[in-house]
Amino acid sequence: MRQLGRLGPNTRPEDAGTPQLPARRRRGPHRLRRALAAAFVVVLLAGGGAIAGVVLTGNHSKPQAIRLESVSSAGANPFMPSVGVDVKDVVRPAQPGGTFPADTVGLYGGSLSISSCDRQKMVTYLQQNPAKAAAWAGVLGIQPADIQGYVAELTPVILRSDTYVTNHGFVNGGATTIPAVVQAGTAVLVDAYGAPTVKCYCGNPLTPPLRYSGPVYVSPPWNYFRTDTITIVVKTTVVIDTFTLVDPATGQASLRPRGTDGRVDRPTTPTQPTIPPLMPDWYNRTYQLSCDNIADNPVPVTVRDGQGTAPPNSGYDRWDVHIETTTTGALTGLGSATAVLLYCTPQPSNFFLQEVHVLRSDGSYIGRLPHLDPLPNGLKLTPVYDQGSFTISGGLLVTSAKYYAADDSHASGPSIPATIRWRWDGRQFVPTGIPTTPAPAATTHLNISAALDWQETGVVLRGGETLRISYVSGQWSPWPGGKFDATGCLQAGCSQDPNQPENICCMAHAGLLGRISDGQPFAVGMGATIPHAGPGAVKLRINDRQLGDNSGELVIAVSVQG
Repeated sequence: MRQLGRLGPNTRPEDAGTPQLPARRRRGPHRLRRALAAAFVVVLLAGGGAIAGVVLTGNHSKPQAIRLESVSSAGANPFMPSVGVDVKDVVRPAQPGGTFPADTVGLYGGSLSISSCDRQKMVTYLQQNPAKAAAWAGVLGIQPADIQGYVAELTPVILRSDTYVTNHGFVNGGATTIPAVVQAGTAVLVDAYGAPTVKCYCGNPLTPPLRYSGPVYVSPPWNYFRTDTITIVVKTTVVIDTFTLVDPATGQASLRPRGTDGRVDRPTTPTQPTIPPLMPDWYNRTYQLSCDNIADNPVPVTVRDGQGTAPPNSGYDRWDVHIETTTTGALTGLGSATAVLLYCTPQPSNFFLQEVHVLRSDGSYIGRLPHLDPLPNGLKLTPVYDQGSFTISGGLLVTSAKYYAADDSHASGPSIPATIRWRWDGRQFVPTGIPTTPAPAATTHLNISAALDWQETGVVLRGGETLRISYVSGQWSPWPGGKFDATGCLQAGCSQDPNQPENICCMAHAGLLGRISDGQPFAVGMGATIPHAGPGAVKLRINDRQLGDNSGELVIAVSVQG
């Protein structure tokens, strides 16, 4: 386990500002480039201690009230009466401000053989209050029936530093969301990965913090409160079997197995404490950018609170730059690294460009991802990285993207999905998983009878392809003597009302209908194009419920691309 601070007196570093989450901009049609955006990313403290948090999908650039919750306070709209005991005047680490892994030695406190939270009392209360149990479980992503087993795996600890979390109260039958800094000495339950999960004094569930620009701290602060001494806990990627706790009064260290309440604690003498190095502040530094190769040579762009401006170059008055997201993990051959997505808008223009830089944990530059070219047979627009899938996993930077097919448009967006894995080969990042050139649309010709119910075409969609159905030739009859093409009967006396008993749906009687598997029928007529179709089997038939006196058939072409 890593170690936090030394077990000694308090320190109060200077205040610092808070990074800003920039708003997302739209791009225009000229040299369209997109890159990676994450579902979420852990953002480290800025400038030696400004509050940051976990950036989730969405724009939290609006100033946000962050509640200060002192020890022995239930906060707003508590879920239940207190099930724990907070500790006043804890001995805090010498340098508590920063973002730390949950297995950091000294991050949490606890007294030998004493539990700060009554887990069974909390479970019993929730079992007796089903509405609260449902809301409580929903916040943590479990079922109410699983609460007892879930809580049994949680471990009671004491926070040794002021910690930024998202607190969730209960009001009007549902859970609330309360961005909060809880004071050192607050009793919490942590999960198997070390993340604070329950505030014991009120039983409220806790989740990772969001990142906001311009936070406004409300509620009276405690006498030593500073924004640059706030801690953000990052859960580990592996289960923590044993927590090394520090007595909040004496500094004595003890070991507490995961999921126990203190009765099997044992004393220990920790190794010499060290202060884990904070990672660089990716939202406040200088990057060398080419605006995804719009400039022949990179130019320095300094971002502050995630935003910056490049001076005139490459025929533009300036570039407006902001950071969209970052992700951190271990890359094979490199160790700990962070990928930073930078978004560049040359001005004046109606387009944007993006590039992704990869840097070491000490801030030194490793390289950037190469530009993704459009598919040769596709629309000449750059592929779009999926913001919901951007992660470092298994030693690789793994991204999802969609490429433009030939019949896609800027308005419809790309339709050819791909998962691209980036591997460091010692000199550059090499992608695997880039799709091959899409094959021309395969066309199937088949005869569709007027006397049969839904007829299989043999075409099965995976999902997301473009489906085209078109009339080629032939006539069919919904009654003896009537002859019509795929448009159906448009003459007087023929019903085009889908509510008439002889019609199935949506078009003239005896017209050509389509359906995907058992989905809703749709009008085909002389031709229909359906983007992003499927998944399922393509079926066709005549728009006529009475098939006994029907005759004839049509030749129909069905093609799929994507």
